[in-house]
Amino acid sequence: MSDHEHNMLAAINAARAARGVHALMADQRLGDAAGRHAADLAAHPWLTEGVVYHTGSDGSSIEQRIREAGYAPAQWREVVGWGWGGDIGPMVQWWLSSPAHVGIILSADMTDIGVGYATGGAPWFSYWCVDFARPVEAPQPPQEPPPSDAPPLPYHSHVPVVVGAPAPVSASIALLDYLRGDGRAYMVQHPGGASEKFRTARDGRRFLQVKNSQWEEFWADDAFIWRGVDTSPGDGQYYRQFEDGQEGARWCPRLMTVGQQWQSPAEHTVQTYWKADCRMVDHPRNGRTRNRLTLVARHAALTWNGVTVEDVVEVVSSTGETMFFGRGYGLVAWASMWGSSAIAQLLPASEADNEPEHGCFEAWR
Repeated sequence: MSDHEHNMLAAINAARAARGVHALMADQRLGDAAGRHAADLAAHPWLTEGVVYHTGSDGSSIEQRIREAGYAPAQWREVVGWGWGGDIGPMVQWWLSSPAHVGIILSADMTDIGVGYATGGAPWFSYWCVDFARPVEAPQPPQEPPPSDAPPLPYHSHVPVVVGAPAPVSASIALLDYLRGDGRAYMVQHPGGASEKFRTARDGRRFLQVKNSQWEEFWADDAFIWRGVDTSPGDGQYYRQFEDGQEGARWCPRLMTVGQQWQSPAEHTVQTYWKADCRMVDHPRNGRTRNRLTLVARHAALTWNGVTVEDVVEVVSSTGETMFFGRGYGLVAWASMWGSSAIAQLLPASEADNEPEHGCFEAWR
Protein backbone atom coordinates (compact mmCIF):
# COMPACT_ATOMS: atom_id res chain seq x y z
CA MET A 1 0.00 0.00 0.00
CA SER A 2 1.39 3.39 -0.99
CA ASP A 3 1.53 6.29 1.44
CA HIS A 4 -1.28 8.02 -0.47
CA GLU A 5 -3.48 4.93 -0.24
CA HIS A 6 -2.64 4.57 3.45
CA ASN A 7 -3.70 8.17 4.01
CA MET A 8 -7.03 7.47 2.31
CA LEU A 9 -7.56 4.47 4.60
CA ALA A 10 -6.79 6.67 7.60
CA ALA A 11 -9.24 9.34 6.41
CA ILE A 12 -12.02 6.78 6.00
CA ASN A 13 -11.38 5.32 9.45
CA ALA A 14 -11.32 8.83 10.92
CA ALA A 15 -14.72 9.54 9.37
CA ARG A 16 -16.05 6.29 10.79
CA ALA A 17 -14.62 6.99 14.25
CA ALA A 18 -16.20 10.45 14.29
CA ARG A 19 -19.57 8.77 13.79
CA GLY A 20 -19.04 5.98 16.31
CA VAL A 21 -18.28 3.20 13.81
CA HIS A 22 -15.44 0.73 14.30
CA ALA A 23 -12.21 1.03 12.32
CA LEU A 24 -11.55 -1.20 9.31
CA MET A 25 -8.49 -3.40 8.99
CA ALA A 26 -6.33 -3.12 5.89
CA ASP A 27 -6.27 -6.33 3.84
CA GLN A 28 -3.69 -6.71 1.09
CA ARG A 29 -5.98 -8.93 -0.99
CA LEU A 30 -8.70 -6.28 -1.01
CA GLY A 31 -6.00 -3.74 -1.77
CA ASP A 32 -4.94 -5.79 -4.79
CA ALA A 33 -8.54 -5.97 -6.03
CA ALA A 34 -9.07 -2.23 -5.52
CA GLY A 35 -5.73 -1.39 -7.12
CA ARG A 36 -6.60 -3.51 -10.13
CA HIS A 37 -9.83 -1.59 -10.72
CA ALA A 38 -8.31 1.84 -10.04
CA ALA A 39 -5.63 1.11 -12.62
CA ASP A 40 -8.33 -0.08 -15.02
CA LEU A 41 -10.26 3.20 -14.58
CA ALA A 42 -7.07 5.19 -15.16
CA ALA A 43 -6.19 3.21 -18.29
CA HIS A 44 -9.75 3.24 -19.62
CA PRO A 45 -11.36 6.54 -18.51
CA TRP A 46 -14.41 5.80 -20.67
CA LEU A 47 -15.49 3.45 -17.87
CA THR A 48 -16.46 6.54 -15.85
CA GLU A 49 -18.86 7.75 -18.53
CA GLY A 50 -21.49 5.04 -18.22
CA VAL A 51 -23.57 3.55 -15.44
CA VAL A 52 -21.46 0.44 -14.89
CA TYR A 53 -18.24 1.95 -13.57
CA HIS A 54 -17.89 -0.92 -11.09
CA THR A 55 -17.53 -3.27 -14.05
CA GLY A 56 -13.98 -3.70 -15.34
CA SER A 57 -12.96 -3.26 -18.95
CA ASP A 58 -12.61 -7.05 -19.01
CA GLY A 59 -16.18 -7.47 -17.73
CA SER A 60 -15.10 -8.33 -14.18
CA SER A 61 -17.46 -7.64 -11.27
CA ILE A 62 -16.58 -6.42 -7.78
CA GLU A 63 -17.02 -9.91 -6.35
CA GLN A 64 -14.96 -11.50 -9.09
CA ARG A 65 -12.01 -9.16 -8.54
CA ILE A 66 -12.12 -9.70 -4.77
CA ARG A 67 -12.27 -13.48 -5.09
CA GLU A 68 -9.54 -13.57 -7.72
CA ALA A 69 -7.32 -11.69 -5.27
CA GLY A 70 -7.76 -14.57 -2.84
CA TYR A 71 -10.32 -13.09 -0.44
CA ALA A 72 -13.50 -15.10 0.31
CA PRO A 73 -16.16 -12.51 1.14
CA ALA A 74 -19.46 -12.95 2.92
CA GLN A 75 -20.33 -9.32 2.14
CA TRP A 76 -18.64 -6.79 -0.11
CA ARG A 77 -19.14 -3.24 -1.34
CA GLU A 78 -17.12 -0.80 -3.42
CA VAL A 79 -16.85 2.93 -3.96
CA VAL A 80 -15.00 4.60 -6.81
CA GLY A 81 -14.19 8.23 -7.47
CA TRP A 82 -12.10 10.46 -9.65
CA GLY A 83 -10.87 14.00 -10.02
CA TRP A 84 -9.87 16.65 -7.44
CA GLY A 85 -6.24 16.09 -8.37
CA GLY A 86 -6.22 13.00 -6.17
CA ASP A 87 -6.83 15.08 -3.01
CA ILE A 88 -8.16 12.85 -0.27
CA GLY A 89 -10.27 15.37 1.69
CA PRO A 90 -12.66 16.40 -1.12
CA MET A 91 -13.01 12.80 -2.29
CA VAL A 92 -13.98 11.49 1.16
CA GLN A 93 -16.31 14.44 1.72
CA TRP A 94 -18.04 13.75 -1.59
CA TRP A 95 -18.62 10.13 -0.63
CA LEU A 96 -19.94 11.17 2.79
CA SER A 97 -22.26 13.73 1.18
CA SER A 98 -23.62 11.23 -1.34
CA PRO A 99 -26.71 9.27 -0.29
CA ALA A 100 -25.53 6.46 -2.55
CA HIS A 101 -22.09 6.19 -0.91
CA VAL A 102 -22.24 7.28 2.73
CA GLY A 103 -23.87 4.00 3.79
CA ILE A 104 -20.96 2.08 2.28
CA ILE A 105 -18.26 4.24 3.87
CA LEU A 106 -19.90 3.98 7.31
CA SER A 107 -21.20 0.41 7.11
CA ALA A 108 -20.91 -1.42 10.42
CA ASP A 109 -21.19 -4.76 8.59
CA MET A 110 -17.73 -4.51 7.03
CA THR A 111 -14.48 -5.43 8.79
CA ASP A 112 -11.78 -5.13 6.12
CA ILE A 113 -10.75 -2.57 3.54
CA GLY A 114 -8.49 -2.27 0.51
CA VAL A 115 -7.59 0.99 -1.20
CA GLY A 116 -6.41 1.50 -4.76
CA TYR A 117 -5.23 4.74 -6.37
CA ALA A 118 -3.97 5.32 -9.89
CA THR A 119 -3.27 8.21 -12.20
CA GLY A 120 -3.99 8.15 -15.89
CA GLY A 121 -5.94 9.63 -18.73
CA ALA A 122 -8.22 12.60 -19.16
CA PRO A 123 -10.59 13.96 -18.15
CA TRP A 124 -10.05 13.13 -14.46
CA PHE A 125 -6.41 11.99 -14.28
CA SER A 126 -6.78 10.68 -10.69
CA TYR A 127 -8.83 7.56 -9.91
CA TRP A 128 -9.76 5.86 -6.62
CA CYS A 129 -11.26 2.47 -5.86
CA VAL A 130 -12.00 1.31 -2.30
CA ASP A 131 -13.23 -2.21 -1.57
CA PHE A 132 -14.96 -3.11 1.70
CA ALA A 133 -15.68 -6.66 2.81
CA ARG A 134 -16.33 -9.07 5.62
CA PRO A 135 -14.86 -12.56 5.24
CA VAL A 136 -16.75 -15.80 5.37
CA GLU A 137 -16.63 -16.99 8.96
CA ALA A 138 -14.88 -20.23 9.76
CA PRO A 139 -17.43 -23.06 9.85
CA GLN A 140 -18.48 -24.26 13.28
CA PRO A 141 -17.21 -27.75 14.17
CA PRO A 142 -19.92 -30.40 13.92
CA GLN A 143 -21.61 -31.29 17.20
CA GLU A 144 -21.22 -34.75 18.64
CA PRO A 145 -24.45 -36.70 18.24
CA PRO A 146 -26.36 -37.05 21.52
CA PRO A 147 -26.32 -40.39 23.32
CA SER A 148 -29.03 -42.72 22.12
CA ASP A 149 -30.82 -42.51 25.49
CA ALA A 150 -30.73 -38.71 25.57
CA PRO A 151 -33.91 -36.74 24.85
CA PRO A 152 -34.18 -35.53 21.28
CA LEU A 153 -32.83 -32.08 20.51
CA PRO A 154 -35.38 -29.34 19.78
CA TYR A 155 -36.42 -29.18 16.15
CA HIS A 156 -34.87 -26.36 14.12
CA SER A 157 -35.66 -25.38 10.55
CA HIS A 158 -32.77 -23.74 8.70
CA VAL A 159 -33.38 -21.59 5.64
CA PRO A 160 -30.60 -20.32 3.37
CA VAL A 161 -29.49 -16.74 3.89
CA VAL A 162 -27.80 -15.02 0.96
CA VAL A 163 -25.28 -12.34 1.92
CA GLY A 164 -23.01 -10.11 -0.11
CA ALA A 165 -24.24 -8.26 -3.16
CA PRO A 166 -28.05 -8.08 -3.30
CA ALA A 167 -29.56 -10.93 -5.26
CA PRO A 168 -31.53 -9.94 -8.34
CA VAL A 169 -35.21 -9.51 -7.60
CA SER A 170 -37.31 -11.31 -10.16
CA ALA A 171 -40.53 -9.36 -9.52
CA SER A 172 -41.04 -6.39 -11.81
CA ILE A 173 -41.32 -2.96 -10.22
CA ALA A 174 -43.74 -0.42 -11.71
CA LEU A 175 -41.56 2.68 -11.85
CA LEU A 176 -44.45 5.01 -12.70
CA ASP A 177 -45.67 4.65 -9.09
CA TYR A 178 -42.37 6.21 -7.95
CA LEU A 179 -41.75 8.87 -10.60
CA ARG A 180 -45.27 10.31 -10.81
CA GLY A 181 -45.92 10.92 -7.11
CA ASP A 182 -49.24 12.05 -5.68
CA GLY A 183 -48.64 15.80 -5.45
CA ARG A 184 -47.40 15.97 -1.86
CA ALA A 185 -44.93 18.80 -1.18
CA TYR A 186 -41.49 18.64 0.45
CA MET A 187 -38.35 20.72 0.68
CA VAL A 188 -35.10 19.54 -0.91
CA GLN A 189 -31.76 20.76 0.47
CA HIS A 190 -28.88 21.47 -1.94
CA PRO A 191 -25.14 21.36 -1.15
CA GLY A 192 -24.73 25.15 -0.97
CA GLY A 193 -27.51 25.48 1.61
CA ALA A 194 -30.27 26.59 -0.76
CA SER A 195 -33.53 24.67 -0.81
CA GLU A 196 -36.43 24.17 -3.21
CA LYS A 197 -40.03 23.12 -2.82
CA PHE A 198 -40.71 19.90 -4.74
CA ARG A 199 -43.93 18.20 -5.76
CA THR A 200 -45.34 16.45 -8.81
CA ALA A 201 -48.19 17.96 -10.80
CA ARG A 202 -50.52 16.21 -13.26
CA ASP A 203 -51.18 17.83 -16.63
CA GLY A 204 -53.50 15.56 -18.53
CA ARG A 205 -51.57 12.46 -19.54
CA ARG A 206 -48.31 14.16 -18.58
CA PHE A 207 -46.84 14.89 -15.19
CA LEU A 208 -44.28 17.41 -14.07
CA GLN A 209 -41.60 17.14 -11.39
CA VAL A 210 -41.93 20.71 -10.09
CA LYS A 211 -38.96 22.39 -8.33
CA ASN A 212 -40.21 25.71 -6.96
CA SER A 213 -41.72 26.66 -10.33
CA GLN A 214 -39.27 24.99 -12.72
CA TRP A 215 -40.09 21.52 -13.94
CA GLU A 216 -39.15 18.34 -15.75
CA GLU A 217 -41.76 16.80 -18.03
CA PHE A 218 -42.67 13.09 -18.15
CA TRP A 219 -45.42 10.94 -19.61
CA ALA A 220 -46.01 7.23 -20.10
CA ASP A 221 -47.36 4.89 -22.70
CA ASP A 222 -48.03 1.19 -22.25
CA ALA A 223 -44.33 0.25 -22.27
CA PHE A 224 -42.14 3.27 -21.48
CA ILE A 225 -41.81 6.44 -19.41
CA TRP A 226 -40.80 9.37 -21.64
CA ARG A 227 -39.10 12.70 -20.98
CA GLY A 228 -39.54 15.93 -22.90
CA VAL A 229 -38.88 19.49 -21.71
CA ASP A 230 -36.70 20.37 -18.69
CA THR A 231 -36.88 24.01 -17.58
CA SER A 232 -34.55 23.58 -14.60
CA PRO A 233 -30.92 23.59 -15.89
CA GLY A 234 -30.45 27.26 -14.93
CA ASP A 235 -28.94 30.28 -16.69
CA GLY A 236 -32.33 31.24 -18.13
CA GLN A 237 -32.36 28.16 -20.34
CA TYR A 238 -34.34 24.99 -20.90
CA TYR A 239 -33.71 21.92 -23.01
CA ARG A 240 -35.64 19.22 -24.82
CA GLN A 241 -34.80 15.62 -25.51
CA PHE A 242 -36.65 13.99 -28.40
CA GLU A 243 -36.32 11.00 -30.67
CA ASP A 244 -36.69 11.43 -34.41
CA GLY A 245 -40.36 12.05 -35.19
CA GLN A 246 -41.34 11.99 -31.48
CA GLU A 247 -42.27 14.62 -28.89
CA GLY A 248 -39.78 13.25 -26.40
CA ALA A 249 -37.35 10.43 -25.64
CA ARG A 250 -37.84 7.13 -23.86
CA TRP A 251 -36.26 7.46 -20.42
CA CYS A 252 -36.95 4.00 -18.98
CA PRO A 253 -39.33 1.03 -19.22
CA ARG A 254 -42.44 1.18 -17.05
CA LEU A 255 -41.51 -2.20 -15.55
CA MET A 256 -37.98 -3.10 -14.43
CA THR A 257 -36.34 -5.61 -12.10
CA VAL A 258 -33.60 -4.82 -9.59
CA GLY A 259 -30.22 -5.16 -11.29
CA GLN A 260 -31.63 -4.64 -14.77
CA GLN A 261 -29.61 -2.41 -17.09
CA TRP A 262 -31.71 -0.88 -19.84
CA GLN A 263 -30.65 1.01 -22.96
CA SER A 264 -33.07 2.90 -25.17
CA PRO A 265 -33.59 1.29 -28.57
CA ALA A 266 -33.24 4.71 -30.23
CA GLU A 267 -30.89 7.68 -30.09
CA HIS A 268 -32.38 11.08 -29.34
CA THR A 269 -31.47 14.73 -29.78
CA VAL A 270 -30.80 17.11 -26.90
CA GLN A 271 -31.31 20.80 -27.77
CA THR A 272 -31.02 23.81 -25.46
CA TYR A 273 -33.03 27.05 -25.80
CA TRP A 274 -33.45 30.44 -24.12
CA LYS A 275 -36.53 30.58 -21.92
CA ALA A 276 -37.24 34.19 -22.84
CA ASP A 277 -37.86 33.63 -26.55
CA CYS A 278 -37.12 29.94 -27.24
CA ARG A 279 -34.17 30.70 -29.50
CA MET A 280 -31.68 27.86 -29.78
CA VAL A 281 -28.58 27.99 -27.57
CA ASP A 282 -25.21 26.48 -28.44
CA HIS A 283 -24.48 24.38 -25.36
CA PRO A 284 -22.19 21.40 -24.56
CA ARG A 285 -25.20 19.29 -23.60
CA ASN A 286 -26.58 19.53 -27.13
CA GLY A 287 -26.16 16.58 -29.46
CA ARG A 288 -27.19 13.01 -30.04
CA THR A 289 -27.20 10.43 -27.28
CA ARG A 290 -29.10 7.42 -25.96
CA ASN A 291 -30.79 7.07 -22.58
CA ARG A 292 -29.62 4.28 -20.29
CA LEU A 293 -30.91 3.39 -16.84
CA THR A 294 -29.95 0.83 -14.20
CA LEU A 295 -32.38 -0.08 -11.42
CA VAL A 296 -29.89 -0.52 -8.60
CA ALA A 297 -32.13 -1.32 -5.63
CA ARG A 298 -35.51 -1.04 -4.00
CA HIS A 299 -35.20 0.11 -0.39
CA ALA A 300 -37.83 -0.45 2.30
CA ALA A 301 -36.92 2.96 3.71
CA LEU A 302 -34.14 5.56 3.49
CA THR A 303 -33.46 8.58 5.68
CA TRP A 304 -32.01 11.94 4.65
CA ASN A 305 -31.70 15.00 6.88
CA GLY A 306 -33.87 13.33 9.52
CA VAL A 307 -36.69 12.59 7.04
CA THR A 308 -37.49 8.92 6.43
CA VAL A 309 -39.05 7.99 3.10
CA GLU A 310 -40.55 4.52 2.79
CA ASP A 311 -40.39 2.40 -0.36
CA VAL A 312 -37.65 4.02 -2.44
CA VAL A 313 -36.14 2.94 -5.75
CA GLU A 314 -32.53 3.78 -6.57
CA VAL A 315 -31.52 4.21 -10.20
CA VAL A 316 -28.41 5.33 -12.07
CA SER A 317 -28.87 7.29 -15.28
CA SER A 318 -26.76 7.52 -18.44
CA THR A 319 -24.98 10.59 -16.99
CA GLY A 320 -23.79 8.56 -13.98
CA GLU A 321 -26.18 10.37 -11.65
CA THR A 322 -27.72 8.30 -8.84
CA MET A 323 -31.37 9.18 -8.22
CA PHE A 324 -33.84 8.11 -5.56
CA PHE A 325 -37.61 8.13 -6.15
CA GLY A 326 -40.07 7.56 -3.31
CA ARG A 327 -43.44 5.95 -3.92
CA GLY A 328 -46.00 8.74 -3.71
CA TYR A 329 -43.29 11.42 -3.73
CA GLY A 330 -41.33 11.53 -6.98
CA LEU A 331 -37.65 12.51 -6.91
CA VAL A 332 -36.44 12.76 -3.28
CA ALA A 333 -32.62 12.68 -3.59
CA TRP A 334 -29.79 12.50 -6.10
CA ALA A 335 -26.02 12.37 -6.15
CA SER A 336 -23.41 12.96 -8.81
CA MET A 337 -19.74 13.90 -9.04
CA TRP A 338 -20.73 17.59 -8.82
CA GLY A 339 -22.80 17.30 -5.61
CA SER A 340 -25.87 15.81 -3.99
CA SER A 341 -29.28 16.99 -2.81
CA ALA A 342 -31.96 15.34 -0.69
CA ILE A 343 -35.32 15.76 0.95
CA ALA A 344 -35.09 17.78 4.17
CA GLN A 345 -38.64 18.60 5.27
CA LEU A 346 -42.17 17.34 4.70
CA LEU A 347 -44.78 20.04 4.12
CA PRO A 348 -48.51 20.08 4.90
CA ALA A 349 -50.98 19.60 2.08
CA SER A 350 -51.88 23.29 2.25
CA GLU A 351 -48.35 24.16 1.09
CA ALA A 352 -48.48 22.05 -2.08
CA ASP A 353 -49.03 25.33 -3.90
CA ASN A 354 -45.95 25.85 -6.09
CA GLU A 355 -47.24 26.19 -9.63
CA PRO A 356 -45.30 25.25 -12.79
CA GLU A 357 -43.80 28.19 -14.66
CA HIS A 358 -45.21 29.24 -18.01
CA GLY A 359 -43.51 30.35 -21.20
CA CYS A 360 -42.97 29.73 -24.87
CA PHE A 361 -41.40 26.37 -23.97
CA GLU A 362 -44.91 25.04 -23.31
CA ALA A 363 -45.47 24.99 -27.07
CA TRP A 364 -43.58 21.69 -27.19
CA ARG A 365 -46.16 20.06 -24.89
